[in-house]
Amino acid sequence: PGWYAGDLHVHAEHSALGNATMSEVFDYAFRAIDEGGAGLDFVTLSDYVTSSGWDEIGHHQPLHPGKLVIRSAEIITYHGHAMNHGSASYVDHRAGPVHELAPNGDLTLLRAAHPPAEIFAAIRDAGGIAQLNHVTHCPSTTAYCRRTCRGCPWDYSAEETQYGDVAAIEVQSGSAFMYEYFTASAIAFWDLALASGHEIAAVGSSDSHTARVPPCESTESPIGDATTVVYASSLSEQGILDGVRARHTYVKLFGNDGPDLRLEAIGDQGGAGIMGDALPDSSATLDASVFAIAPGEPEHLLKLFRNGEEVDSVAIGSPGGTHAFRAESSGRYRIQLENDGVIVA
Repeated sequence: PGWYAGDLHVHAEHSALGNATMSEVFDYAFRAIDEGGAGLDFVTLSDYVTSSGWDEIGHHQPLHPGKLVIRSAEIITYHGHAMNHGSASYVDHRAGPVHELAPNGDLTLLRAAHPPAEIFAAIRDAGGIAQLNHVTHCPSTTAYCRRTCRGCPWDYSAEETQYGDVAAIEVQSGSAFMYEYFTASAIAFWDLALASGHEIAAVGSSDSHTARVPPCESTESPIGDATTVVYASSLSEQGILDGVRARHTYVKLFGNDGPDLRLEAIGDQGGAGIMGDALPDSSATLDASVFAIAPGEPEHLLKLFRNGEEVDSVAIGSPGGTHAFRAESSGRYRIQLENDGVIVA
């Protein structure tokens, strides 16, 4: 059991012509940070609407002992993108009706339209988890986005989505450019889902197609930028899926070399838990720790949020520290680390 760093949205050669090969993807993802890699423990191979790459993972996995490649696929619709993580089953991504065209031009309905809720239920039934991707990227309310990024934001209604079968929402997806324009709204989207009573993990991903594109590219990001850190019972497909289901996650928004966080709640009536857990106590001490702030970095600000609103903060210098926040009433509590006003974890 332990904390494992990974990327839950990675593409390779089965997504599109010109994408990085699987060898390039895994070599960069698992190479140590001080050797020029992402230094990750796991990635999801999340090629577009296909399971065709999964049978090839076995050729690559033995080359990376102590690392993990999880079978995944990105679901693409005209109203949003999502993930099918770990089900090991292809799930029909087509949300619209499916027809067969006869030689005389007649159409026969083969399958009626089905909302994403039915897709997510199929993923759940197959043992996997669903994740909503880049939920507020390039809003479809603008003509430019409708032309250039159709289906990028999540435009389905809550009824069509049925958030009870959604395990994770990307609050950061890709480069610093994407952070600047879309991360605040993505965090608000996730927080609104939690406020509606759903239990959903926050995750961050690169949506990388070329393995190690430098972050100076405006819309592309190298693997691991962002990184999701998961507390799991083991570094296994099932262990990581269960860790996300339990919401034992936090996000390093700008890569795996960013600061690490821990949060432990000690209830006044004896309950205890880590980030993602729920306590029966109505008041608690929240021990928040920050590690690995780089030498020479200015003081960071560690903030405490309750039900989406900031309620407390403390300055944390290099290399880190621990602060005991107080939760005097029930609610949804989380911590957020900022550097000069920029959220880093």
